[in-house]
Amino acid sequence: MISFVPETIVIDALPSLALTERVQLPNESALYFVLNATNEVLYLGRAKSLKARWRNHHRLADFMQKTDVRIAWVTVSDHYLLPALEDACLAYFQPTFNRRTTADYIWTGFRLPPALLAAIKDRAARARRPLNTETIMLLEQALEDEEAPARPRRATPVGT
Repeated sequence: MISFVPETIVIDALPSLALTERVQLPNESALYFVLNATNEVLYLGRAKSLKARWRNHHRLADFMQKTDVRIAWVTVSDHYLLPALEDACLAYFQPTFNRRTTADYIWTGFRLPPALLAAIKDRAARARRPLNTETIMLLEQALEDEEAPARPRRATPVGT
């Protein structure tokens, strides 16, 4: 049996990339840590392929709203060890974003007109963001715009 002690992980010494550089993550089996500017572990997880995992991470929209977020990782050559390593690290680090449950989310599905879907896909591709992240960001922006004070309209002269 392999002995693993999460207390021995030196977060500052791990390889890491800024969240915005996640396309450069290695295609390795790993335990990963999402860190803020002070190296606090916000979230941790496991992946058979770190690069593939971060193409469309389910918490990406949450992390994109924060500044100076990094992804650090520990390569694990045997991906079968990942669940046990993740459990040990969750117990030790107790990351804030891992504490949410599925009750915090409302899963919904809806149909979009093909032209609108194509426009959102194009926008996501140009921004190099996953489709779900781009859609969430657009919806949030629309709500913010709706809540903003109405801009005064220009007066139209009567009789023109």
